[in-house]
Parts: sequence; C-alpha cells; structure tokens
Amino acid sequence: MYAQAEVFYLNPGCKKEFMKKKEYILILKEKAISHNSAYPTNKQGRRFLIPEAKILKEMIGYKFIENYGKIRKNKRKKYKMSIGLSFADNRQRDVGNYNKIIKDALEGILYENDKQVINLREYLIFSWLKQDLIFIKIKEI
Repeated sequence: MYAQAEVFYLNPGCKKEFMKKKEYILILKEKAISHNSAYPTNKQGRRFLIPEAKILKEMIGYKFIENYGKIRKNKRKKYKMSIGLSFADNRQRDVGNYNKIIKDALEGILYENDKQVINLREYLIFSWLKQDLIFIKIKEI
C-alpha cells in the first residue's frame, strides 16, 4: 500500500520558480496516518512507531529529495507549512493528529528540527475524486 506512492511532479520551469522563492510542494497519493495510530502503546506502556508510519515518513523524505535535491539545512531558518489531507471515505477527522508524522518526515532533510516550522496550517480537502492525498507546501520565511 505505501510502497507505490505517486507524486505529482511539477514541470521543470515551474520547479525552478518554486526553488527561487524557497517554496516546496509535494502532493502524494497516499493515505495519511494520524499520530495516535502511528504511535500505539505496547504492553509495557511504551509508544512505538508502526511499520506503515515509518514507510510513510521515509517516502515523504525520499520524494522531497527526489524532487528538490538535498537542501542545505540551517538552524536559523524558519518555515511556514501547509498540510492538506484528502481521504477516500470523506469522513470528518481531527486534522491536528496528522501533522506530526509529516513534520517529522522532513526533519533532517529540509530542517534540523521541526521546531523551525513556526507557522502551520492544516486543512481537510473534501474531494469528489474520493481518493487519499497528502498535499504539503513549505515556504522559507
């Protein structure tokens, strides 16, 4: 399920424009995993990351590098992030539970620590397409 994510690629001219603006966009045809689902508690009371969430985090990081290359990280840079989620079943969800996995996926790739994301906007996309999508837009501020 998670191994074959499709990424909507930007055309090369558009990609260069985004790079100049220090703006990055990823759109993945994957189902987002909530923080609560990704980190269940074991019998000893410790939380652990489930394999599906680990694969999703790695995929987001891999697709970011594939699209934009390695970005020189700087602890002083601050970022503004928008996360849009679409689900095939169009159920109402608490979007705040989904951002942590996505922010963690780009830690060490775009920024040193997810605390550098100082402006976060989350929203649900209700789509007539009835498909799972993750839309990520990041801008350096």
